[in-house]
Amino acid sequence: MHGAELVSEVVQYKNSYRLCYIREKHGLLIGLAEQLDNKE
Repeated sequence: MHGAELVSEVVQYKNSYRLCYIREKHGLLIGLAEQLDNKE
């Protein structure tokens, strides 16, 4: 790891996105979102 930590748990929003927040070593808060493939 390069100085970042997970701030909240990874959560799923509906069936569309997986979301989390990380804080980097200088205090910057970054939100990450992954769009999920909903092909069935």
